Amino acid sequence: ATGSNKVYDATSNATVTLSSNALSGDNITLAYTSATFNSKTVANGKPVSVSGISLSGTDATNYTFNTTASTTADITPFALMVSATGSNKVYDATSNATVNLSSNALSGDNITLAYTSATFNSKTVANGKPVSVSGISLSG
Repeated sequence: ATGSNKVYDATSNATVTLSSNALSGDNITLAYTSATFNSKTVANGKPVSVSGISLSGTDATNYTFNTTASTTADITPFALMVSATGSNKVYDATSNATVNLSSNALSGDNITLAYTSATFNSKTVANGKPVSVSGISLSG
């Protein structure tokens, strides 16, 4: 089995390509029922377990074969996109702002978004004022 790298998707599901030492010209097809990483977390060279390997085709009965295999593959980080939505406020002689952060985090993942500061472009009253957010962090 040769493991396929993937982008983090909150699962330990893996994909592999099977190969064999079958004799040239024989009609066989390899398949598997399950391939899983040892965990869903991002890392290089992660172990992958393959099970339910089967052999079909007109020449399949000419072979004995293993029904499990192992390999490695990488899980690379998911590109998290963080958005900020500004909150309206009553004039208070400052440019301090408050925002709500949201993201495209995958369902089921436990993450918390935070920021250190949010500021309007000036302290004056206006509609649709630009807000700058800095110090965005992720935990969980």
